[in-house]
Amino acid sequence: MKCCLWSRDLAFNASLTPNTSKSNSHEGRMHYSSISFRRTLFKQEMEEDAFLPSENDRLKAQIKEMRTRLATATLRDKQLKKELIEEDLSYMTVSTLVDLIQDPTRVADYEFDTMGREVFAKMMSTLEACCLREAISYHRLAGRTLFKFKGDRSCVRLETFYDKTYKESYYIFYEKNQTYHASAIKSMRQSLIEHHTIPNFIHLSSIEKTHLPGDFDTFIRIVHDQLQAYVTKREILKEVAQLKKTHAITIKYQSESIHKTEIEVVNAQNQTMLVDMSFEDKSSAYPTTVVIRDNQDQTTDAGEHLSKIAAQFKQRPMIDVLMELSETELEQGTQYDHMELD
Repeated sequence: MKCCLWSRDLAFNASLTPNTSKSNSHEGRMHYSSISFRRTLFKQEMEEDAFLPSENDRLKAQIKEMRTRLATATLRDKQLKKELIEEDLSYMTVSTLVDLIQDPTRVADYEFDTMGREVFAKMMSTLEACCLREAISYHRLAGRTLFKFKGDRSCVRLETFYDKTYKESYYIFYEKNQTYHASAIKSMRQSLIEHHTIPNFIHLSSIEKTHLPGDFDTFIRIVHDQLQAYVTKREILKEVAQLKKTHAITIKYQSESIHKTEIEVVNAQNQTMLVDMSFEDKSSAYPTTVVIRDNQDQTTDAGEHLSKIAAQFKQRPMIDVLMELSETELEQGTQYDHMELD
């Protein structure tokens, strides 16, 4: 195409070449101007023809458009096939479920009787399990449970509580037949208790000598009371130890059996007081003896007010009394150095 355009341009230029014999005349100049104008017009037409799409360009555009339409049609075809497959699967699933579901009106009478017996048996087993759990709960709430253990042996489980929470359980094992030969066993100085998990500071042997074999219930009650008192005192002192984070209250000494304890209290005036408590009654969580003294000034009297506070340890929660003591100021210059409450 470029070769044809070049040939046509060459021929046009040759035809428009002016005659040299007339170049000096006026007509020659006019003729030359006309030739220049036509040459310019021809070039503009040639430039416009160069930007017009050719036949090949139009074919390429049509092919591209057809490919786009083909891709769209292919994608739509795949979507339709997928929808048809999903519809077939749904139909097959529903048909299968319909075949599995039976009409209850077609079930025979004997099948209803069998189902009724099975439901009744299930209800009875569930009710029995609920009653058993309820009975166990009642025994635990009572704090004492008696059950068989390995043949003729019996076991007493003693529950302990604090602040509406179950704590550890303690066990006493004994042979059931020993109760019939209790007098002979006692004369031989043998213990009726085979095994137990009672702490050593609870003198089980002395309690046994006093109440067994005649009064087993009293024996269990006394042991249980001492266990419960020990657990209560232990948990109370744990709460007192937590006061150290917010108040100047510190446990300085505590025996394993919690028979004696010493607590340091520092009031707002930076006065240090020591509270010595003794728990002579093992069945009670309240102290039997309370001594409050000034740790720095031996001439300081506990005073009448502090003696009233000391008496509160036998009636009120220990934490409340310690908090009140931490807000109390000691009186100076009195003749007594401590106050003891028995």
